[in-house]
Amino acid sequence: MKRRKFIKTAGVAGAGLVIGQSFARDQTTAVSNQAAEDLDLYAVLDLLEESADLEAFEKALNDQEKGVNNLDLNEDGEVDYIKVEETIEENTHLIVLQVELEENDFQDVATIEIEKKVDDDYVLQAIGAEELYGEDYIVEPETDSKSSGTTVVVVHTWPLILILFRPGYGRWRSPWRWRARPIWWRPWGPVARSVYRNRWAKSARRSRYRKTKTRRSTRGRNMYKTQRKTSKKYQKSKKPATTQKKSTQQKQQPQNKKKTTQKKKKTTKKKKP
Repeated sequence: MKRRKFIKTAGVAGAGLVIGQSFARDQTTAVSNQAAEDLDLYAVLDLLEESADLEAFEKALNDQEKGVNNLDLNEDGEVDYIKVEETIEENTHLIVLQVELEENDFQDVATIEIEKKVDDDYVLQAIGAEELYGEDYIVEPETDSKSSGTTVVVVHTWPLILILFRPGYGRWRSPWRWRARPIWWRPWGPVARSVYRNRWAKSARRSRYRKTKTRRSTRGRNMYKTQRKTSKKYQKSKKPATTQKKSTQQKQQPQNKKKTTQKKKKTTKKKKP
């Protein structure tokens, strides 16, 4: 089992408080990789709602007591550190949650797209990376008051929203990297997925969010296309299927040629007097 070594550097103090509940991923949706079960996007949005800014949000994501992050993508026996990177274009904020599997090998885990439409009308969604969650795994705040058994979430009152869209706001870029982590960071071993799931299943706050297949922000989607990062681990995972398909086709071709040749010989024999 490989172990990661890094230098602990003095961290930046996070502003505001974040909630201390633990969560787990919805079991009803199939995923392309079991790693998706180790970061519940419902829980991620709940942390975002209670965070004063993105610095506090990043710290909350990587807090063992919060229990939201259970990822171990590089399989070194320790939970991965999730970096938060932000890009701003006009009235849209793209927030990328990213893990460095090894030095300079990055894998996006999920994105959060926040777009201001008009006045107090905001679009906010968390989208899981396709390599981990499968296609169109999207979670958003519940805003439909007609839905039974749900709690309507008013996004424009979130502390973070007030910060992100105030005049003069500067984007957040995580200062941490592979061999430099904040001094408060203490790696821990991931818990069993069954334990992780049960944490969120018992929380009443889950009804504040819902799944959807519809992307709300076109600009956010386009922004992400130019900066998406996929680890070589997940790039390679797609190649064997293609190689296998080609090999099968190559094996079939000689057999087809033999059958064609045999048919020609039979036809030639019939024509002889």
